[in-house]
Amino acid sequence: MSQSVFRFVAGGVSLAIGSAFAGAPATEVAETVVTATRTPVQAASLTRDVSVITRDDIARAGPTSLPELLSREAGIEFASNGGDGRQSSLFIRGTNSNQSVVLIDGVRVVSATTGATALEQIPLEQIERIEIVRGPVSGLYGADAIGGVVQVFTRKGRGAPAPHLSLAAGNDGTWRVGAGIGGVVGDTSFAVDVTHRTTDGGFSATNRDNFNYNPDEDGYRNTAYSVRVSHLLAEGHEVGFNAFQAFGRAQYDANQDLTGQINDVQKNRVQANSVYLKNQLTERWHSTLTLSQAVDRSENFTPRNPWGPDYGRFKTTQDTLTWQNDLALGAAGQLTAGYEHQKQKVSSTQEFTVSNRQNNAVFAGWNGEFGASLLNASLRHDNNSQFGGKTTGTLGYGYRVNEAVKLTANWGTAFRVPTFNDLYWPDDGNGYVGNPDLKPESSRNAEVGAEFSGALGKLKLAAFENRVDDLINGYDCSGGFPCTSSNVNKATIKGVSLTGSTVLAGTTLRGNVNWQDPRDDITDKRLTYRSEWYGTLDVSRPFDQLTLGSTLRVAGSRYADSGNTKELGGYALVDLYADYALNPTTRLFARVNNAFDRDYTQLAGYNTAGREWLVGVNWQPK
Repeated sequence: MSQSVFRFVAGGVSLAIGSAFAGAPATEVAETVVTATRTPVQAASLTRDVSVITRDDIARAGPTSLPELLSREAGIEFASNGGDGRQSSLFIRGTNSNQSVVLIDGVRVVSATTGATALEQIPLEQIERIEIVRGPVSGLYGADAIGGVVQVFTRKGRGAPAPHLSLAAGNDGTWRVGAGIGGVVGDTSFAVDVTHRTTDGGFSATNRDNFNYNPDEDGYRNTAYSVRVSHLLAEGHEVGFNAFQAFGRAQYDANQDLTGQINDVQKNRVQANSVYLKNQLTERWHSTLTLSQAVDRSENFTPRNPWGPDYGRFKTTQDTLTWQNDLALGAAGQLTAGYEHQKQKVSSTQEFTVSNRQNNAVFAGWNGEFGASLLNASLRHDNNSQFGGKTTGTLGYGYRVNEAVKLTANWGTAFRVPTFNDLYWPDDGNGYVGNPDLKPESSRNAEVGAEFSGALGKLKLAAFENRVDDLINGYDCSGGFPCTSSNVNKATIKGVSLTGSTVLAGTTLRGNVNWQDPRDDITDKRLTYRSEWYGTLDVSRPFDQLTLGSTLRVAGSRYADSGNTKELGGYALVDLYADYALNPTTRLFARVNNAFDRDYTQLAGYNTAGREWLVGVNWQPK
């Protein structure tokens, strides 16, 4: 059975306005972030385009998935093949979904066969915080960080131990339940969370443009847990354990009998586990040793298939050992340096001629402040068992004109390694075979930006150009049949981004707008499923214990084919939300997404949800 894969070519221009939006977009960063440098740094000292989604932002997001929540951020689009729990593709600054890195509590989770991360399986109830870094970050994180890095942090214990509970119900048989407990006891911090969600779907994953259209309702359910435990052995010495696992089961349409009534099922498991040891070796030197394992597993099958067994299983296991050292250099800034060993193994119902690979890397990052000047730099060398050595890096400069204005400029290189599907997919008679001679994709990115922060609010402008070479054409049929993959494509991704927030007469406005022109350099056509412009505007206002808000999401037209002949129309969606503080420990909430029930398409042949509503209660002792 062939594996369902999105093969979108990288490219795009993005312009973003505003940073975070209540209800969906992230809060503009004025705090410490980790992902941009691999170590805690004040966001004001960075030259990178970074944003944070807080727990409060997540709570206001309503009945959305993680990919949809991220897509309300500046410079991010997504496409889903059929609604909640179905495979989703995330495009950061116009790049392909397999050209960005996703971390869960520092552990990278990815399918080595598709190159994508099953973001749709990570429930929002498990998440405490999300950090987004836009632009090339291979200089710190290695392969695939061409478009950026998204890091998800699960809930962490703080203060006296206390439980929390959430319960919500919505349309189409939707139920969400979450419970957990966390806190600090002596020298031990802990947090345990369990969530479950289920829905009947309410609509078919496919529409009449899809050959496998089945007009049934396609449901979804997900169960997930996370555990975080840390113990202070002595002052400056800590040991810890993090575990996350999510199980999803989604119905979709890929096969049909003569009546078109078969329900196909995909099961997914996403797992990120790690143990770590942190040691303060000297006053200026902190060492962190981490051993982690990530698992991505998908199973596709058709129950009661009259045509016979139809089953496919694909599992990626990734083991990583990382030794990171953070050194405070005083007036000279801060240096981060480390070593990383990684092993990927693939097991599946398909017989790949090669099923594992290893990567060894050394990396270093540095940031410092010198008067009004800010400097960031990174450098990494990867030695891959399949592709040999690759060196990437970034260099950033910022200048504080005054307390309100900061100017930035960044340059960087990045790369992506081919997937096992690209390289070794066997000739199974379905018209495609892998190409073991593929080279890694590579990119060069330059960007400039300006930030303003004052009494009127915040405003950030960024412009970038990303040139990607040796892009992999997933279905090159120029050499005859079967088709294969080849490094024949190139793309130039240009963009401008503007983000802003302000408060007017007690009303908060936050938003982003993006203009982009993603182009295939060979054909001069716009890359598939990328809008020329899109954005979000959120308006909210408190009334004593009650907060009311609305979010507008807009996007221009996109093309569903590389020849730009099949155009998908643009759309404008309105979401509504309300929160009421019943008492200091209990909050009632109500959410309506796509309040006017607009019909729109994200991916050709697949449906999107109409109006969705969710009401519920959150209880958490102070």
